[in-house]
Amino acid sequence: MTFFFYSLFFSSFVLQPPATPGKPPMEPSMDGPGWLRMMKDSKLVTRKSDVPNDLPELAAREIFMNVQMEEEEDGGGDVGGGDDEMIYMEYLEAWGAVACYKKVNPYVPLYRRMEELFVEKLFPPQKKFALARKKKKKTAE
Repeated sequence: MTFFFYSLFFSSFVLQPPATPGKPPMEPSMDGPGWLRMMKDSKLVTRKSDVPNDLPELAAREIFMNVQMEEEEDGGGDVGGGDDEMIYMEYLEAWGAVACYKKVNPYVPLYRRMEELFVEKLFPPQKKFALARKKKKKTAE
């Protein structure tokens, strides 16, 4: 069930590349500003005056840069979203890194830290954004 929410948040902040005739479709990707917007909307990025100051904006930017997969130089398959975008697999890796910043207990397995991070820190603020229910338009009868 948790993977559903990972993909839901990703799809809420993702850039969908346009289809190009004659080429396979590109994977949706999230750019750096989208990543930071999601982290700020979720109130995960902290300021110097916050207690605890466990994930400053610089650390969030470093996480984004560190999860970038290496591109093949010879033009072979599309590995990642490029230097300035992350695909879904990179996004999952980034959440693992965020969980390590926010939940530092090494005796708790990473999957449990990620789950706790989502339930305690991400779900409440995202009720206004990615988890907001879409209002149905009333139709005139």
